[in-house]
Amino acid sequence: MSTGRSWYRVGMCGRYTITTQVAQLAEYFDANVPAEDVRPNYNVTPASRLPVILDTSPHQINLVTWGFVPHWDKQHKMKPQINARLETAAEKPMFRDAYKKRHCLILADGFYEWKRDKTPSVPFRIALKHEKPFAMAGIWDAADEDEEHASFAILTAEANSVIRPIHNRMPVILPHGKEGDWLSIAGHERLPPQIPAKDLVVYEVSRAVNTPRNNDPRLLEPVGSR
Repeated sequence: MSTGRSWYRVGMCGRYTITTQVAQLAEYFDANVPAEDVRPNYNVTPASRLPVILDTSPHQINLVTWGFVPHWDKQHKMKPQINARLETAAEKPMFRDAYKKRHCLILADGFYEWKRDKTPSVPFRIALKHEKPFAMAGIWDAADEDEEHASFAILTAEANSVIRPIHNRMPVILPHGKEGDWLSIAGHERLPPQIPAKDLVVYEVSRAVNTPRNNDPRLLEPVGSR
């Protein structure tokens, strides 16, 4: 399934949800609401502008474009990247400067993954058992250090025991209260903490999520719940 952008692909942390009201996000993450309007998004797709907290302003939610482009790519020759592998981000030329200097929190309350052992693939939603929002570890960059045109990528790691039956990768989800460790300068030389597998819930959802234009609360419903 495609949005028409050649760099987009389903899976590998390619869709997520952020349905929590922005005022609640601001309270939960001790940050100010963005100046721009933020509506619940039940089927987030790449190239969207999304709620993110940058390390340059750890108490401010900003809207940042999903699809990382390094600042030195002045001619826009590189395809924007939605993910960066945690294991290699510090070494890859595209990501290493941002991994060292520019960390961010990508605010979410769930993400989708597809199990591909059947045709068509079966979509699942992964969320926290207590249904609270969470922050995914990310990196960001901006041309000429202009945060108005910033972009981000989600860091991914090997899947834990809950997600592994569906997919071999997952976003790095930070435990609540530890988000600042990823944003801080002191944390740049350490791997980010990750939420325990036992805190996650996984359930099958409708294949309607495969179509990017579908974006409503019904996408969150478990299959067979009606």
